[in-house]
Amino acid sequence: MTTAILYTTVEAIRTCVGVDGADVVDLMIQDQGLKIRFTSDLDSWYPSASYVADWESSGFDPTEDTGVDIETPTTEERKGHLLSAYSMWFGAASLLQTMLAIPQKISDGKNEVQRFQGIDLEKIYERVLGNLAAVKEVIVQESTPTSAVILGAKKVESETYNPITGV
Repeated sequence: MTTAILYTTVEAIRTCVGVDGADVVDLMIQDQGLKIRFTSDLDSWYPSASYVADWESSGFDPTEDTGVDIETPTTEERKGHLLSAYSMWFGAASLLQTMLAIPQKISDGKNEVQRFQGIDLEKIYERVLGNLAAVKEVIVQESTPTSAVILGAKKVESETYNPITGV
């Protein structure tokens, strides 16, 4: 069963990191205070009036896998998809911060236990941060009003410009 968290799923966050439920249980992801950290993060940079309104108008449900053919999303659906992708990478970065804080190798001098063998968590963390920044950049670019030049003399920052009235 798919577990929703933020605008994504616990399973998607785990997959970004390359671990499974045996390595990282759901509670390790759910109990990180992600909602507060995620909304604080979005509040600091999200370009439109409300990411909540954008999410709700998209109608996107990350837990639903209908198996239907992929179609070109509407503008509203795309906003939901981008918020979901940002949420997924944000959750993955948070999970990796937690995993990096846990000792990877424990030894008593005689016996040794190593967690996450063969996984370079620091490299994965760098990749996840890069993906997080890339999605954020797309959101910001797509939300920036387009500029237009009218007769080469006046730059317009709004799509509501009326060339007849000049307003």
